[in-house]
Amino acid sequence: MSPPSLHHSFAMPLLRTKCKACSARLSYMRVKYLFFSWLVVFVGSWIIYVQYSTYTELCRGKDCKKIICDKYKTGVIDGPACNSLC
Repeated sequence: MSPPSLHHSFAMPLLRTKCKACSARLSYMRVKYLFFSWLVVFVGSWIIYVQYSTYTELCRGKDCKKIICDKYKTGVIDGPACNSLC
């Protein structure tokens, strides 16, 4: 049996170091993509919220009730819940 070559003994520590660097790189990449995915979802949700919150045809609370009751009293709309609402 021949003794291990000098080249082989130096290659093993380099391979181990490279594997640790690869796993650290993968971890960094996962965190990076997770952060950017979260950022895209957050910004997209915020844009949708801003667009719909400024939508003028949406009615809220007392304003909505007043509009519905006015339309019910003039006969434009009708339904079983309108009488108890107004």
